[in-house]
Amino acid sequence: MAGEGRAAGVAALIALLVALLLSRRITAPVESLIETARARGRGELGARAGDVRGLGEIQELAEASMRWPTRSGRPGAGAPQPGRRRRA
Repeated sequence: MAGEGRAAGVAALIALLVALLLSRRITAPVESLIETARARGRGELGARAGDVRGLGEIQELAEASMRWPTRSGRPGAGAPQPGRRRRA
């Protein structure tokens, strides 16, 4: 009986560690994107999140943030120009 309780405790500890690692993998890119958005809101139009790795929508948002306009008012690299369509 004591062995079962110990095994359950170890399993719970392992599950907690895995959950902490996975949550950090999700929150770190989001925190970087939030800080970039805040900097741009303060007028730092050249602020970029850098190399943000994430899953699904987080990666899509990171890639979109790289196309936000720069200080010059021009979109970042790869952004479609206003009024112009990107060719397929």
